[in-house]
Amino acid sequence: MSKRRVGLFAALIAAVAALLFISSGCGGGATKSGGLEKLDGPAILEKAKTAAAAKKSVHIHIKQVESGATSVIDVGFADGASGGTFDTPEAKFSFTIIGDTIYVKGDEGFLKGILGQAYTPAIAAKVTGKYISGPKSSPSLGSLSDFADMSEILNSVLSPEGTVTAVGAKEIDGIDTIGISSKKDGTSDGALYVANDGTDLPVAILPEATAATSGSLRFDKWGTVEAISAPPADQIVTLASLNLD
Repeated sequence: MSKRRVGLFAALIAAVAALLFISSGCGGGATKSGGLEKLDGPAILEKAKTAAAAKKSVHIHIKQVESGATSVIDVGFADGASGGTFDTPEAKFSFTIIGDTIYVKGDEGFLKGILGQAYTPAIAAKVTGKYISGPKSSPSLGSLSDFADMSEILNSVLSPEGTVTAVGAKEIDGIDTIGISSKKDGTSDGALYVANDGTDLPVAILPEATAATSGSLRFDKWGTVEAISAPPADQIVTLASLNLD
């Protein structure tokens, strides 16, 4: 995959997190108390980080809309493995990362990006509809390793810049939450909402309606994501066999 395209894919989760978690926020309404409403912003954030760190699995759904173009990342993490899908204006692909091995399967846009000039009709016949596998150290696939580590992803999206403040209650998908946000250089875009039900788990990062670039990041299936397995052997083509890395 070209460095430019890998950069676009790998940067999405960090970009969405950085964009959305800087805010004056918006709240309002009553909430069933789990005690968070009694705490200040930094204390709520620490509770959310602690609760998230105690889980071994989570599902994260990210949506970003910019200049009318929508990009979606859907990723599950379980017991040190990860798997999911990317759907961007440039390409679509699915991936699985287990141990030091990355498996990816994508559309023609993705294959052209990852193979470049090597995407000949002969190579296309070998890889279309198959998973291409390679090590995390692979120049072609290595940037996807950013999505291998659940703890690193959570640290990225739960690390706001600026002074963190509580912004009030909000019900999200039937869950009572308390929002927290930070403001950077006077910019306000969104807030992190934490379940106020005793679990203290992150629920969503949502933007303000006035944000120039909109999007959302939602967490669910904390501790309940099913085990992630490698694709069947007959669906895998290795980079080594293609002589691409």
